Amino acid sequence: MKNIVLYRVRLYVTLALLNIGYNVDAQDIHFSMFNESPMLTNPASTGDFVGDHRVIMNYRQQWAAVAIPYTTYAFHYDGNYFRNNRTKENRLGIGVTGYSDKAGDSEMGVSQLLLNLSYFKQLKQKHVVSVGFQGGVSQRSIAYEKLTWGNQYDGSGYNSQLDPMEPIPNQSFMYGDVACGLNWRYEQNRFLKTQLGVSMYHLNPIQMEYVSGFEEQLDRNITVHGGLEYMVKNTSTSFLPGFLYRRQGKASELLFGGLIKYQLPENGRYNGNIMEQYIAMGSYYRWKDAFVLAFIYSYKNVKMVFSYDVNDSGISAVSNGRGAFELTLAYHTPYQRRYSGSSLL
Repeated sequence: MKNIVLYRVRLYVTLALLNIGYNVDAQDIHFSMFNESPMLTNPASTGDFVGDHRVIMNYRQQWAAVAIPYTTYAFHYDGNYFRNNRTKENRLGIGVTGYSDKAGDSEMGVSQLLLNLSYFKQLKQKHVVSVGFQGGVSQRSIAYEKLTWGNQYDGSGYNSQLDPMEPIPNQSFMYGDVACGLNWRYEQNRFLKTQLGVSMYHLNPIQMEYVSGFEEQLDRNITVHGGLEYMVKNTSTSFLPGFLYRRQGKASELLFGGLIKYQLPENGRYNGNIMEQYIAMGSYYRWKDAFVLAFIYSYKNVKMVFSYDVNDSGISAVSNGRGAFELTLAYHTPYQRRYSGSSLL
C-alpha cells in the first residue's frame, strides 16, 4: 500500500513540475532561513549588514524521502560603497546573486544570475530606509529524456524506443527578470533593533512556454517580511522573532517563529574592531507545511547555519516527516577604520 501511495505522490509531483497543459502555478524557489538569503528575499537588503563585504553560500535538499531530491544552490556577494563618513549610512549597496535549482525526475530547473543595487538613506537618527532593485537573466530547462511514460511499456517491460506520444517540451529557454524592494530599519539602542520590508519579483511580464501553444505567465511574487532583535539587559541573551509572508498567484506561504541568541566572549578582532561571536537556536513554522529547526554558530567573521524542515503536511504519510535541510556559510569583513577605500582584503 505504501508503494502505491509513493507512486501517486511521485506522479503528482511530476505533473506539477512538468507544468504542461495542467492548471498548476509556477512558484519561485525559497529557503526556510529567509534571512540567510537576503537578496532573494528583498533587493533592498543588498548591503544591509554591519561590514564592508559579504559572501553567502546556500544549499537546500528537499523530498529525498519521497523521490529524487530537489536541490538548490545559491551564491551571493554584496558590499557597501560610497558610505557617508559621518552617518555611516547614505550609502550604496551593490551585489550579485546566482542560483541553480533542479527538481524531481525530470530535473526541471531554473538558473538565474542577478545584479543588485540598493540605496540607504538615514531619515532620522534611528531610522534608516533602503530601496533596492534587481535585474538579470534566467534560464529554465527540463531533461525530457529522463521521463518515462505508461505507453512505453510493451507488456513485458519498459522500452525506451517506443514513442511516448506526449508533447515534447522545449529543453530550455531564457528571459529577463526584474525586481524591486523597500526596507525600513529602526535601532532604538543596542538592546532593541527592528526591521520591516516588502518586495516584488517578476515586475516585467514573463511568458513561459515549455510546449508550443501552452503558455503560462509567471505570476508576480509579493513578499512581506520583518523581525526584531531584543537583548535582555545585563545578560548575554537576545530574542529574535521574525516572519515572512509570500504570495505568488494562488500560492501563498506564511513562515513565523524565532531564535534565542547567546553572546559568546568577544575575543576576536579585525582591523582593531571587536568581532561578534554567538550561537543561536530556535524554530519556525511554515503554515500547514513544516516545522523548521535551526542552529547558528558565528565565530569572528564566519557564520554557519543549519536548518531542517520536519514536514507535517498531507505528504507526511509518505515522507514520515522528513522534509528538507539547508546549509549556509557566510563570510563578511567588518567596517574598517579608514573609509577612503573599500577592499575585500
